[in-house]
Order: sequence, then structure tokens, then C-alpha cells
Amino acid sequence: MSTLRTLALGLALALASCQSPLTQLVIVVDTDLGAPGEIDAIELEVVQPDGMSETLPTVLTGSATELPITLGLVHRGGPLGAIAITARGRRGTTIVLTRAIRTEFVAGQTRLVRLDLTADCEAVSCPDQTCASGVCTSVDVPGAALPAFDGTTPPLDASDAMDAGPAVDAGDGGAGVDADSRVDASRDGGPSDVGVDACAAIELCNSVDDDCDTIVDEGACACDPVCMLDHATAVCSVGGLCAVRSCETGFGDCDTMASTGCERSLTTLADCGSCGRGCSSPDGVTDCSAGRCVVSSCSSGSRGDCNMDASDGCESALNTEAHCGSCDIACTGTLRCRGGTCR
Repeated sequence: MSTLRTLALGLALALASCQSPLTQLVIVVDTDLGAPGEIDAIELEVVQPDGMSETLPTVLTGSATELPITLGLVHRGGPLGAIAITARGRRGTTIVLTRAIRTEFVAGQTRLVRLDLTADCEAVSCPDQTCASGVCTSVDVPGAALPAFDGTTPPLDASDAMDAGPAVDAGDGGAGVDADSRVDASRDGGPSDVGVDACAAIELCNSVDDDCDTIVDEGACACDPVCMLDHATAVCSVGGLCAVRSCETGFGDCDTMASTGCERSLTTLADCGSCGRGCSSPDGVTDCSAGRCVVSSCSSGSRGDCNMDASDGCESALNTEAHCGSCDIACTGTLRCRGGTCR
């Protein structure tokens, strides 16, 4: 199983003491798809209550130690939610599977978030929802409804050698990571009231010990000229290469190439709200509004999108007592709908 990483989220600068119960979420992501044949990377995107986002990619080679992927989110103060977490399975630049949840921390408790990318969801479309075990379900899950983390992260399929691995040791509630090893860091490279980082896979040029090896910025500050990427917060990474730290709202790093920054708008019919999320509708003209697919007009004036769900298009006839002439007009009592008018 892969090594546990943590993100420290919140508005307090002080580290939590080892004696105090941590407020955190432990995210576990696994898949029953073959790696690297069916998917070759899994990325986790975390959007904090203040809207700032962090994306952590993991390249899959088929090693027995890669899965499940485990990430700890540690709350340091400020709002407990909402936290939006999205797991994406990729093959090259193609998003094969997506699983998402919107939840919140529970004060003084460690809760488990399980986001498995399973083959039975590969052909399932769930607009404004998420697929779990082949069926669409709500992305909104209260923190109190999440199971308590018991210190173990069982694999999706224990018989699969690639998924098998030792359990994570929760220890004193730190989910296998000492509180002293977590370091606050800002996105612009200096101290900040909004802390995000700890024990990352690579060292970044940000005056923080990202990989927790007690050395700060080793080999990571040689970018010349200074990194500037389109629609992205950029940092200088190992070897003098620029890396995407986060994307500007409304843009995504869909090709996962740092050199192009966050190159794609997430307000188009091809990428509405997230990379590769198409926006189309039967019997209607669609638009992408604030990252959500909507029906802008119906091909027939006698039908309307009354449930505001673009996936089923203009699903309602406008000549019924429930929808007479328009979605918001209903005929009551003895009135009947005749020619689009209640009579």
C-alpha cells in the first residue's frame, strides 16, 4: 500500500499537539481496473472551504505498493466544511472514471472517506451526482455519516496482489503521521494563515520542507526565468522545472502537462466543471453555466426542461395540468389546460 500523505487545512498557525484528538479525514482510493493498462494515473483534487484547490497526481506502474492510495486531511481551524474531494482515474489525457464527495470535518474525530474507482461505473453517467458501485448517488455526504477511521485501509480486492498491503497505523489518532512532521505552507511560497502541505512526493521551491526530509527547497529553486504558467499558480520544482500548484477558478490542467499550465477552460460544452465532462442534452440546446450543464432552449415550444436536469433534456410536455404553457404554471381545481392556457 502507498505511503500516507497529509494536507493540513485551516486558519490556525499552531500545530495540534499529540495529546489532542485530531480533526481529520482519511481518504482512501482504490480501483479494480488494471494498471497501467486500463488506467495509468489517479489524481486527487481537494477544494477547501475557502475555494482554494490542491491536486495530487499519482502515476501507476502496477507496483504492489501503489494501491490503495491514502491521504490524510488535517483541520487546523476555521470552517469545518464544505470539503470537496474528487478522485479521477486517467489513461493518458483521458479521464476514465471519476468519483466525488462533498462533506465536512467532524471536530475532534477522524472519519474515513472511501472513493473507489470501479469498472461498473465506467459507462455510467451521473450529472451533478457521483457513481458508486454502478449506481448514481449524491455527492453530498454529512461528515457525521462517514465511518470512523479505525486505523486500517482494506484494499478493494484483497485477493489482488496489487491491492494488498499492510494496514495504516493510526497510532494516537495521527493516521500514521506524527503531528510534528506536518508543516504549514502557503501557495505563494511563504508563511500564511491558510496552511496547505506536508510530506509531498517532491520538493518545491517555497521555503517549506515539502518532502519532510529536514532539508528545505533542495534543488528546487533553479528555475530561470521565474515560473509563470497560464491560468495557474506555478512553483519551481526539482530539476528547475516549473510545476502547477493550483489552477485559476474556471480552468483545469486537463493535459497534465506543466508547460501548458491550466490550459483548458472548464466553462465549455466539452469541459463543463471538470476536464472531459461533456455537456449535451436530448431535444434541447445546452450551455455550461458556472460549471454546470443547463438547457438554454428546447427544440419544441411544446416541451420544457422543468426539472432543471440537462441529462434528460426537455422532458416535460407543456400542455398538461401540471405544466400549462410553461413549467411554472399549473392548472388547479376544475381548470384544464387547453392550448397552453388554464380554462
